[in-house]
Amino acid sequence: MNKLTFVIYLLVIFGCSGKGSHETVASKGEQTYSLKVVDTLMVDPGEEIILVENQSSRIDVSDNRRYYFNFNWKLNHIDMIDLDKMVLEQQVKLERDGPNGTGSQVSRIDYYGEGNFMINDFNSNIRLFDQERQQIDQFRLDQETLKGDTLGAYERINTSGGIDAKGRTYFSYYSDFSKGPEGIAKVDIPSRTLTKIPVKGIEAINAYQVTYEVNGGISKRSASFHFQYLPGKILISNSAINELFFYDTRKDSLYHYQYESTITPNRQQPLRKTNAGSREEFNEIGKDIGRKLNFGQPVYDPAQGLYYRLTVFREDVNQSNWNTVLTVFDDHLEMIAENELEDFPMAWRPSFVKDNMIYFAVNIEDELAFIRAKMVAE
Repeated sequence: MNKLTFVIYLLVIFGCSGKGSHETVASKGEQTYSLKVVDTLMVDPGEEIILVENQSSRIDVSDNRRYYFNFNWKLNHIDMIDLDKMVLEQQVKLERDGPNGTGSQVSRIDYYGEGNFMINDFNSNIRLFDQERQQIDQFRLDQETLKGDTLGAYERINTSGGIDAKGRTYFSYYSDFSKGPEGIAKVDIPSRTLTKIPVKGIEAINAYQVTYEVNGGISKRSASFHFQYLPGKILISNSAINELFFYDTRKDSLYHYQYESTITPNRQQPLRKTNAGSREEFNEIGKDIGRKLNFGQPVYDPAQGLYYRLTVFREDVNQSNWNTVLTVFDDHLEMIAENELEDFPMAWRPSFVKDNMIYFAVNIEDELAFIRAKMVAE
């Protein structure tokens, strides 16, 4: 594959410290990576059944990449899978109701070490459980519960955030339903204190959403918005624009990286309208979102200090096959490689990286399996 050269534009935002902002141009990088499928590993469930039709927010992996956690929302338990042995080690039973209950509308699970789990629901409830599955804390992400910064009348904090290893700080993003995402929400759990961190430029995703208002209600379709909490860092991206926002939680510093691809466009095509006049028009405009280009969510390789992103694109909407591009970023989020992958299935979505291989969780005849693809620098 051809080696390519890139120019990476880095916008450093000091909005958190009030020092203004400036723009610098990073050095050029030249490298090629290939992604080669190694094998497919089936998970041995023993006598149990593993729920495979799950959302990515209801799964997690331990920091040491030993265990994969899969929440079964039907039976309200967590499948704990040993990734070294590829077996279901145990099913962690959870109560749905009562003082140690998870509630009935779980939206996310987050394993934060020492056997502890954070389990959130769609009703803005955050619940923390210890290794004995006893609830050790519970609070709501609303104005009545939190002090500190104020939430606007239509602002909400998303429950798909993450928690630090000590269980003291919750990070997510806040948004206005009509305006879209606005910034990072930081909640000090012991004091129930909210700190809002506005993110300049995050609103650009609004150009790739369509709304329809009828009978006092609003329907909305938008390009995908990605929020990732990693130890000490937050990564924000979307499927429409070739950019990344990075927040260093330890330094309280916010950065905006904008990239130039030599293979794909750097933005999805703008929608012809963002406000539809009818349900039919809303559906038609919604089909245009991501019809030719979608930037995937980067997945982090902690051992190598690299981020990998898969982007799919096609020149013609009538083209059934999509092309896949692999982009590699270093630990400073400089783009060091970008190349097209041949015959790579669009349906695969990366789950995590272990032993320099990307694991793709897949459903094979209603059984959980992992396709492993090795990253090779050429």
